[in-house]
Amino acid sequence: MTLLDPSNDGRLANLWEDEYARKGIPSSFRPDPSGSLVDALMILDSLSFKGMVAVDIGCGTGRNSLYLASRGYEVYSLDIAETVVRRFADHVTREGVDDRIHVFCRSVTEPWPISRGVCDLAADLFCYKHVIAPSQRTAYRRELASALRSGGYFLLTLAGTDDGYYGPLLSSSPDRDARIIIDPANSIPSVLYDAADIKREFGDEFEIAHYEHKEKSGRMHDAEYLRSTHFFIFKRR
Repeated sequence: MTLLDPSNDGRLANLWEDEYARKGIPSSFRPDPSGSLVDALMILDSLSFKGMVAVDIGCGTGRNSLYLASRGYEVYSLDIAETVVRRFADHVTREGVDDRIHVFCRSVTEPWPISRGVCDLAADLFCYKHVIAPSQRTAYRRELASALRSGGYFLLTLAGTDDGYYGPLLSSSPDRDARIIIDPANSIPSVLYDAADIKREFGDEFEIAHYEHKEKSGRMHDAEYLRSTHFFIFKRR
């Protein structure tokens, strides 16, 4: 099932279209699922979690959606970049898995095309960090809490303020207090977080089931950097 409903934020969508064509950041060029998603499912397995329905928030090329489907999940896949979404939806149809992966071109700050409480798992691999306005983050959290059942899990990974690539960009931030940075390679804005920020923003609806601060070398825009990542697994109250 595919529904194309492009966001009214055309500029941001166009920036992501350009990034996926340029292939500068990992999600733009890696075919394998995120290591954080693989790790999270192993942790959830150890907790005897038996999820069946997931939402892939900011699915991009669909690598994580495909992995979730291979693990038996029915997946709702959301992304703002229409060309990328169309390409992924075509792939899903060709592979004959359109009964398990439902692809939507939709901003994650607009109403999600998912019934209330239907999801067991929500996965956000570096999407929330690109939601800049506080009102939009509130809308995102509202939609997330609506889609995820009580007792369901939410995986969130994002860059920290000490990230080797993003961290130095704070020196040229357009809003240092809000920790907003602009990636000079693609003009896409982000917010950098401390762990305490994330705990505060999601604390009303979620409790922390697992947290790690990960550091490893990673490739960004044709160069290697020491990446710093917050890895959260939240449980919906």
